[in-house]
Amino acid sequence: MERTFAILRVSGKHLLSDERIKPQETVFLSRRSRIVSYLEDERDSSEPQWLLPDNIWLRIFSYLSLQQRTQASYVCQRWNNLCKDSTFWREVDFKFSGATQPVTDETVKAVTSYSRGIQSIDLSGDHCKPITDEAIGHVARSCQRLQRLNIAGRTKVSNRGLSVIARNCPHLKELNVEKCHGISNNGIKSIASRCHELKSLSVARCQQISDKGMYFVAQECKNLQSLNIAGCSSITDKSLTTLGKHCNMLRDINLKDIQGITSYGIERMVSGNPNLTHVHLGIVQDTKNTMVALQIIVKHCEKLEFLSFQHFHRAGVVTGGVRKVNKKKLGAFINGLNACVVSNNR
Repeated sequence: MERTFAILRVSGKHLLSDERIKPQETVFLSRRSRIVSYLEDERDSSEPQWLLPDNIWLRIFSYLSLQQRTQASYVCQRWNNLCKDSTFWREVDFKFSGATQPVTDETVKAVTSYSRGIQSIDLSGDHCKPITDEAIGHVARSCQRLQRLNIAGRTKVSNRGLSVIARNCPHLKELNVEKCHGISNNGIKSIASRCHELKSLSVARCQQISDKGMYFVAQECKNLQSLNIAGCSSITDKSLTTLGKHCNMLRDINLKDIQGITSYGIERMVSGNPNLTHVHLGIVQDTKNTMVALQIIVKHCEKLEFLSFQHFHRAGVVTGGVRKVNKKKLGAFINGLNACVVSNNR
């Protein structure tokens, strides 16, 4: 536990600046009612604790969650200004623990209005389900320095929201729209055409994403290093061929639960990306072709650090064709490869 240079009154006693403050002794800061009570008792006091310099208050506020800091900002003008310090607003994670109310568009608008320097926003928490294009549009206009956006599972977000992000956030480097069923090729095209610094993209289980969308990504996102297209049922060898031809900086790719790819497409992709370090592979047609695909990956990817594969598809994923491969036969084959391979069905 680090020392905090502050003098705080807790449970009738004073903690001097050279004492170690225990977590339970600072819990009062997490409740607005107690903060307000503290303010009423001390705002007109000349005691040292109210006269702490800004850097000490900033250190104290750094221990608060987003929710707690937002509550603290209502106490007085000074705390409001301190809580808006750019130090706290580079990363905004709406998955704060203990949230009892759903995060709505209005919540996002209020929080993102605090600072123009926000660089990372995570709206993937379960309580963020009400989020719509309205909130995403406000994020885009208020946070033009945005570099990371995670809206995984936000089914009410559509291409319209992504297009506003693309127009206003040209420095976007990481985007996660996994399970955003309202997003299609047009939304991905908007991002790819304007966000040329994009390094990480996840469109996993976005059923409207097809080879057309991947074509835009491969053509425009030359800096792409990580791509997750797991469960995109409309993806075929065309996408892998295009990625192999244009995305030469690719290091990590997830190809699980994709029925339309073959060992041919995988070879075209890895031959153009010899620097791949992480590959997540699903079943490739059948046992024989899956073994061929694994062998191709190991052969071409000399810098490979991690290779995982599925030996069966999860329920509901397969609409036709093979559901599982011979695990025993595949395992024996893998033991002969000069690589560490992990069986993984997530």
